[in-house]
Amino acid sequence: MTVVATVDRASIVSTRVHRRFGVVSPTLDGGRLVLPNQDGTTVDIDLSCATVVSVPAPLRRWWVEGSAHSFGLHVDDPAALVAALGRSAPSIGSASARRSSPVANNSTIKAAAVIPDPAQMGEV
Repeated sequence: MTVVATVDRASIVSTRVHRRFGVVSPTLDGGRLVLPNQDGTTVDIDLSCATVVSVPAPLRRWWVEGSAHSFGLHVDDPAALVAALGRSAPSIGSASARRSSPVANNSTIKAAAVIPDPAQMGEV
């Protein structure tokens, strides 16, 4: 897995389940990074400030680079992600921090995408 952006959790303004089906490849358009799968995206995340993003691809001309202030992601359980990001992050030493989900414990969130390894692909 490749990390394409790191987001400070404090900069997340809103998260919501929102299914979109129009885009099926990584795209950066108007400050919105879309990391879909073949079924589109399932979650929207809005940030208070832009963050640098870089989505590698098998060919350099297909790379997506720039800054984004919102993300559209495909995740397996969008409701769980939205719920986890909606909770305030517990302090690291608290008992609730040890029992809660890993997403709720992190102060930064990393957006990742599964990017094919060009070395594993045939000739283009």
